Order: sequence, then structure tokens, then C-alpha cells
Amino acid sequence: MKKIIQKAISLSLALTMMMCSYAPCFAEKVDASKSSNTLSIGECANNIKAIYKSEYPEQSDVIDDIVDTLSSSNEFINIFKSEGATAFQIIEDSLCDFLKPSAKPYMQTDDLYTTKYLVPQIRQIKNTYCGPASTVMALIGSGAPKYKYTTNQSVTNGWQTYFATGGNISGNNNDNLFTEKNGGTNIEDITKVLKNNVPSVNGYTYKTKAFTYYTYNKALDFIEISLVMDAVPVIRLQDTSLLSYYKGASFTHYVVITSVDFNAESITIIDPHYDDKYFGTHQISFAEFNNLAKNSRDFWISTYTKVKSDGNFEYV
Repeated sequence: MKKIIQKAISLSLALTMMMCSYAPCFAEKVDASKSSNTLSIGECANNIKAIYKSEYPEQSDVIDDIVDTLSSSNEFINIFKSEGATAFQIIEDSLCDFLKPSAKPYMQTDDLYTTKYLVPQIRQIKNTYCGPASTVMALIGSGAPKYKYTTNQSVTNGWQTYFATGGNISGNNNDNLFTEKNGGTNIEDITKVLKNNVPSVNGYTYKTKAFTYYTYNKALDFIEISLVMDAVPVIRLQDTSLLSYYKGASFTHYVVITSVDFNAESITIIDPHYDDKYFGTHQISFAEFNNLAKNSRDFWISTYTKVKSDGNFEYV
């Protein structure tokens, strides 16, 4: 009976993801004149809630909170508008992070972890280019074949502009972060660029992860695994004031993480901010990082991790 129930849940989830593939505007009701496989955010959210509550009825309140928190965030809404199924896969992963507390990322270790590739400090060339600058650092630090290590600012500035505007390098125009068009960068677009350029190894690839108050303590695990695989994670800071070196200055921002030291309990960040007060390499403690993840309403990471054939994260 247990296997039958699990198969029914899997089928319901698959149908929900399929029906969320063509996403209308936020909270728009389904119009009978539209395709029957189009659902709004609210309808998809209610479906995934019902599916998980049927299996975990004792966690109904938390399931509601996780789904509502993520599905109302700007990052999620922007992903949903272009790829509804991807958006709700991120929510499903977040639910699994909470509902399976014994689950760990596929690989776990305890020491100092840093990518084997050098990561240059790259300063964003416009106030909206923290996403492109972080993407360039992550590509170089992950050994992407087309993005070799360089400190030549004219080269790295050109790469920033290319990603921000959807320019064309060697006939490839798939690497568009839409930064200029949107006045900022969505993390799923960063994930796509990293996935396009950093080779998959043994089932590992880049994917967007979202954490809430209930799962913030798992964020560090995924960052660690990414670095073990020599892939630099990109972090979306919802509120920079939660980092001490910002001294209360508050805005959303992207940075990269280049090392995790379990002996010193510290993390190394490279911040691309154009202002010298914030730009460059910073060491933060595990306690400060956990405070950041815990007290952000939603905490998003583009990270390199084990992915199964169905697109879900693989746990041991």
C-alpha cells in the first residue's frame, strides 16, 4: 500500500509540474479560452500543498509556510513566468529538505574546501551588474573552458556586458542574463549560464536551490559539495545588512563563495560591489552565514550538486 501511495503522489506531482509549464501572470485565474495545461501560481501552489499534505499531514502548517514564502518571492515569480515547472521543482526540493531531515547531499566531508581554480576579484561595472560579475567569477573559478583566469579588466568587463545584454560570442547567444532588460538578474538565469558553460561531471550540474527559515541549516552543506566538485556557488543576498562588513547598508546583491573551512568555521566571499567599502574578499564565520541564511525570508543559491535523471537532487 505504501508503494501505491508513493506512486500516486509521484504521478500527481508530475501532472502538477506539467500543468505549470506554461505560466500566466501571478495569481491570474485560468481562462477557459487558454490551454487546459496552464495554471496560475496560486493553483500550482495549492496543488503541491495538497500533494505533500496528503503524505505529511502532521506538517501541514510548515508546508503551507514554505510554499507561500517561496511562491510569493520576486525570484520565484520571475522564474515562474518563463518556466513554471522549474519554479515549482525548486519548491519541491525545499519541501524535501525539510520533510526529510535525515537526508544529506550526496557527498559529505569535513575539512577545508576550495575550488582548485583561481578566482579573480571582479568589480561590477554598473550598479545592476552584481549578477553578471558574480557569474563571470563563478565561471572562471569553476574551470569553464571558454572563461580562463585573467585579471585583464577589459576582458572581464566585456564578459559582464555580454551576459548582461545577451551579446554574441562565437555564435553563441544562449548566455543571456537579461540584466539590462530587467534592471537586475534572476538567479535561475545565472544557473542556466553556469550549467551551459561548466561541464556536468558524474551527474553533477548547476541547479537553483532555495532555503527558508526551516531549512537554512542545509545551505552550507550544498555550498560545501559544490566546492568539493570545484564549482563556485553564487549566492543571492536578500539583505546585505545581515553581513557585518556592510555595516547596516541594506539591498539585494550577488556574491560568490570560494572556500569553506570547517576547521576555522569560516567562509570566504568575493563581493563584486563597485564601492571599495564592500568590494573584494571577506571572511565570515559560520555563525554569521547561518544568521544570514536563517533571517533572510528566502535564501537562494546557484550551486553544483548531484541531480537525478528526473531533475531532483540526489540524497544518500
